[in-house]
Amino acid sequence: MRLGPGGSRGFTLLEVLVVVAIIGIVLAMATLNVGGDRRGDALREESRRFAALIQLADEQAILRSEEWGVRLDAEGYGFLVLDGEQWVPVGDPVFRERRFDEGTRVDLELEGRPLVLPGGESDAREEEEKQDGAVPERPEILLLSSGEMSPFVAEFSAVGSPNRYRVRSTLLGEVEWSPVE
Repeated sequence: MRLGPGGSRGFTLLEVLVVVAIIGIVLAMATLNVGGDRRGDALREESRRFAALIQLADEQAILRSEEWGVRLDAEGYGFLVLDGEQWVPVGDPVFRERRFDEGTRVDLELEGRPLVLPGGESDAREEEEKQDGAVPERPEILLLSSGEMSPFVAEFSAVGSPNRYRVRSTLLGEVEWSPVE
């Protein structure tokens, strides 16, 4: 600060620029901190979508008197319906095949036992056979027309996020979503 003509005080342009730069840096840091865990937010939405689609598919199985299933692998999931003796993908676009975001991991416990989900590089041969029609698709989770469902616990986690979410079902078809504490 210097004295101007006539003894008035004021700030130099350099001082004003330094203050503006400091305010800009502080605001940028605050914005980055407020941005939150975007990967965790996406994981929360994916796990909620999974729970909602399971509930909707269960209701459809009951309403249509059909046996439905959910096929899961390390890369995503899809819905199947029993057509005679063969499981086929559900034709409704709501129940289309869905892929997890890169880095998403789902640990599945089926009827109280951990289940290793197929997929990844180790199952490349099985995937080739499936495309040739040699290995039919089979669901990991059953949604029966009677309202019963395979009891399962699916825990969603992701690389780079401390958040984890759990989707749980009971034999009677009740599905619940919750964050893992």
